[in-house]
Amino acid sequence: MTKQAITHKTLDKHIYSSDMSKHTNLIKLEEKKKILDKSFNCSNSLTEFFEIQKIIKNNKPCYTLKSFHQVTLARNLTSNIRLALKKTKSRNEISRQLVQHLKEGTSYRIYRLDIKSFFESVSIGVFQGSCHHQAQLSSL
Repeated sequence: MTKQAITHKTLDKHIYSSDMSKHTNLIKLEEKKKILDKSFNCSNSLTEFFEIQKIIKNNKPCYTLKSFHQVTLARNLTSNIRLALKKTKSRNEISRQLVQHLKEGTSYRIYRLDIKSFFESVSIGVFQGSCHHQAQLSSL
């Protein structure tokens, strides 16, 4: 795994241009360095606690970090996690692969699929009806 180190350079990459409007002090290099130092020290601290505050966006409760140095560290950690985890496939891609797998098949096969949980909008009655009409399928 590369690019997982937390350094001043990687933390600086997670200060976005949109942050400049909210945190105008970031324009000054000394202030920006202070924030980066604070973020870096936070990453090495065992006693640092992330302060969370509740905000309302689009009439829904959301949670955010109070301190900007913690926001930059959280962005860096999020980036590291996304790099480490494989990207999940979309439902359509999984469905296409499932159809291909079922076509290949073997002479004896049993598949138990949880279609209701996979597609919330599927009509169970329609699905069970199509299972009853096909001799090879059973709706267990």
